[in-house]
Amino acid sequence: MSPVQPNGPVIRALREAREIKLREFARTTGIDVAHLSRLERGESGVGRTRLARIAAALGVTPDPITGGGAVTSKATPLQAPP
Repeated sequence: MSPVQPNGPVIRALREAREIKLREFARTTGIDVAHLSRLERGESGVGRTRLARIAAALGVTPDPITGGGAVTSKATPLQAPP
């Protein structure tokens, strides 16, 4: 399966609007900080499974972060494990 190129600035804006630090976001999604940073800068793609984890952590559907629609709240954002 080929990687998806998400809209990095949208991911960053959603994360910052929720006041989630990058390290906390990494713990919540299980994705390395460096990879998340590259994603937010638009320098890297991500598989559908990781895309789903990013969307869940932000409490949205994947559509707005792939350019497929407006930001729609899906549920309560996932919390980082203790």
